[in-house]
Amino acid sequence: MKQTIRTILPLFFLLVLCSCKDKPKEATESSNNCLTAITIASILILIHSNAYMDNLRQKRNQNRIFARQLETIKENICQENDRIIKESQKRIEELERKIEDTSHANTLLQAQLQKQKHIILCTNKPATTALNEQEQAETNFRNSEIYLRFKRNIDTPKSSSDWQALQDAVDKTYNNFTESLYRFYSFSNHELQVCLLIKINMQPSDIAKLTNHTKEAITATRRRLYEKVFQEKGTPKLWDEFIHAL
Repeated sequence: MKQTIRTILPLFFLLVLCSCKDKPKEATESSNNCLTAITIASILILIHSNAYMDNLRQKRNQNRIFARQLETIKENICQENDRIIKESQKRIEELERKIEDTSHANTLLQAQLQKQKHIILCTNKPATTALNEQEQAETNFRNSEIYLRFKRNIDTPKSSSDWQALQDAVDKTYNNFTESLYRFYSFSNHELQVCLLIKINMQPSDIAKLTNHTKEAITATRRRLYEKVFQEKGTPKLWDEFIHAL
C-alpha cells in the first residue's frame, strides 16, 4: 500500500498542476479547483497511511500473541510433566520406605504397598513417555544420515533434495516446525534454510558456509527476520530463541 501511494501521488499532483494552467480570466476558479483537489488528495493519503499503520500494528500484535501462546503452552506442558513426575517419584520413595519397614513384619501389607507403587508408575507413564518420546526423536534425528550430512560436510554444497530431506526430518522431529513457522511470515528459500539450521543448533559460521553467505550476512538475516515478524527491533539471539521455542 505504501508503494502504491508513492507511485500515485506524483502523478496525481502532476494532473492537478496541469489542470491549473487555464486562461487568465479563469484563474480564480482554477485556483479554487486546485486547492480543493489538493485537499482531497491529502485527506485520501492520510486515510490510506492510517490504514496501513493500523494494519502493521495489528499484524505485529497478532504475531506477538501467537508467539506467546506457543511458548506458554510448551512451558505449561513441561511444567505439568515435571510436576507429575516429581510428585510421583516422591510418593514412590515414601512407599519404598514403607515397604522396607514392613518387609519383615507384614507380608500382606507389603503386597498392598507394592500394588500402590505399580499404580503410581502406570499413572506417571504418559508424562514420562511424552518426554522420552521427544528425547528419543531428537536422538534419532541427530543420528540420521541427513543430519550427519549437514553436520559433518559443512563445506560441501547441498542440493535441493538435501534441503528438502532436512526439512522433512526437522518437521517430523519437531511437530511440523515449518508449518508453525509459516504462520508468522512468508519466508524466502534462503530464510527458511537459515531457520532450519538454527533449529538443529548449527553455529552461525556453519550456517554461513552451508548457505554460501558470510557470517555477517547470516547475522543480518536473523536480525531482519525478527523485525519482519514482530515489527520491532530485535537481536539475532532473540530470533534464535524464537526458533527454538517453536
